[in-house]
Amino acid sequence: MDYRALNRALWDERVAIHVASDFYDVAGFRAGGTALRDFEIAEVGDVAGRRFHPFANILDEADGTTVAYDYFDTSPQVWDEPGTYTDGDQDTRNTRSVQFHHGIGEVVSALAAAGLRVDFLHEHDHTLFRRFTSLERDGAIYRLPAGRPRVPLMYSLRATRPADG
Repeated sequence: MDYRALNRALWDERVAIHVASDFYDVAGFRAGGTALRDFEIAEVGDVAGRRFHPFANILDEADGTTVAYDYFDTSPQVWDEPGTYTDGDQDTRNTRSVQFHHGIGEVVSALAAAGLRVDFLHEHDHTLFRRFTSLERDGAIYRLPAGRPRVPLMYSLRATRPADG
């Protein structure tokens, strides 16, 4: 299986959908606005830096209430999902993708191996789209309902190269 060709076809098809979506607000960005959320600006200033937390990737796809996947499984995962997270009801032909899970330890270790210093690693109990049916909208973000145990759904990280490095 050619992972790159499969993923390229999927993302090439989704670019137009994402550019037209309110999620990315490309028109607003081109007009001088920012795509960063308030918490991102407070953490990283004018440099974007956010990722979806790998813990969320082990939860079941329906409502995110059950651990369904192995956190430490680094083998290629083939997904077949129509639509897109920005506009789920869009008709898409290229629905298969190949993804690899990278845990927090792997990410931080790669930064250290590259000679970078981790300035901060913040975990967040919210995400930017309704990944699970159980998530509730809270302004521009989505969270688990009040009273439910919170889990990390996103993280933000800033790493810099030391002046002497």
